Amino acid sequence: MVQSAAVLLVDDSIGDVELAREVWRESAVPTQLYVTSNGEEAIRFLRRQGPYAHMPVPQLVLLDLNLPFRSGLDVLREIKQDHTLRPIPVVVFSTSSTPLDIARAYDNFANGYVVKPMELSAYIEVLTKVQSFWLGANIAPEQKVI
Repeated sequence: MVQSAAVLLVDDSIGDVELAREVWRESAVPTQLYVTSNGEEAIRFLRRQGPYAHMPVPQLVLLDLNLPFRSGLDVLREIKQDHTLRPIPVVVFSTSSTPLDIARAYDNFANGYVVKPMELSAYIEVLTKVQSFWLGANIAPEQKVI
C-alpha cells in the first residue's frame, strides 16, 4: 500500500476537477492531487519540464480523452512509448463509453478505462474505487526518479 501518493488528473472540466479534489481530500490514502488542463501541460508535468521541474513522479495518471491542444490518446501514446514514463499506470477517465474509444485506449496500453458517471453519487463511488485499487490494492513497480 502506498503511504503517500501523487496523482495527476488531466482534465479540462472545472466541475470534474473540483469533484475529484473533494474525493481525494476525503481519501483514506494521503494523496496529493495535481491537475493539468490540457495534453501539452500533462506531458510537461510528467517530463518535469519548465514550471513542473520539481513536481513528483505520479503513482497514477487519470486521463480524460477530450482535451485541448493534444488529445488524451496522444498523451497516452506518448507516455507508453517513453520507457521512463511507461511504468506509470494510466487510467482513462472519460465520458465516452463508445467501443472504439475504449479499444483505442487499450490499443495504446491504457492500464484501465473508466466511464465518468453522470450521477454525483456514482461519480464519487467510481473515483473512490479507482483510488482504492490503484493506490491501495495495486502493487506498482518502484518509481525511478525521471
